Amino acid sequence: ARKGDSVKIPSHLKHKWDNPFEEKAVILFSVTPPVF
Repeated sequence: ARKGDSVKIPSHLKHKWDNPFEEKAVILFSVTPPVF
């Protein structure tokens, strides 16, 4: 992944996040209503 990348995870899918690199990762999660 690169700076500025984004991802959309459908709410019905199980998921987790892992950073396999030595560099610190900063992640912003945003949850919106289904009719946003």
